[in-house]
Order: sequence, then structure tokens, then C-alpha cells
Amino acid sequence: MRELARREVRYAGLFGATPAYFELAFGQEPGAEADDEEISSEESRDYDPASTPEPLTIPGAEGESPIHLCGAIDRVDLLADGRRALVLDYKLGSSTDWDRIKQGKSLQMPLYIRAVSEFLGRD
Repeated sequence: MRELARREVRYAGLFGATPAYFELAFGQEPGAEADDEEISSEESRDYDPASTPEPLTIPGAEGESPIHLCGAIDRVDLLADGRRALVLDYKLGSSTDWDRIKQGKSLQMPLYIRAVSEFLGRD
């Protein structure tokens, strides 16, 4: 908890970011249960009111069908200018290596960033 608190202070100072959205979902019906191993069948997730049932749609290559994705972003902070956002994903282990993202081997954060851009109109 101490490290989390230090990170919060550091991020606020570096980015001027303020937490704005928690459990921001896309492509999921409000109140629907998530297909998540950490959530039992008796629990449902409480999504942010700004969530949308609209999926994130990735256009298919020429002649291919599009891909429709759903997800829930742990937290989105807005930067002081209100136009940009900081996307946070809480992990129990270490964070994803930047090289894996650049190589296209880790898609979660790039897809979350695209969802924030598309659904919230933020960079």
C-alpha cells in the first residue's frame, strides 16, 4: 500500500493527472457479469457510469470481418489539459515490458488506449 501511495503522488506530480473513471467498460451491458476468474458467479462488476455497451471495433483487412472487443479499464486519469488521459491497469505482478508492446506481443494497453480515444475523445 505504501508503494501505491508513493506512485499516486509521483504520477500526480509528473502528469497533473486526476482520477476520473474506474472500471470503464466497453462492449458489455451495464450490470452484466464479467467473464473473469477473479469474480465469482454471485458477484457482478460495478462499471463506471461512462461505460458503453458499444464494443471497440477493429476494422478487418480488405475482405476480412471486423473484430469486436469488450473490456474494462481499471482506471483512467485525466491530465490537467482535459484532452489527454493516463490509462492505468492494476496488476498483481510486474507491468508489461514496453518492448513487448512495440513488437505487438502485448495488446491490452494499446487496445485500452484506443478505446479511451474512441469512446471518451481523449488522447
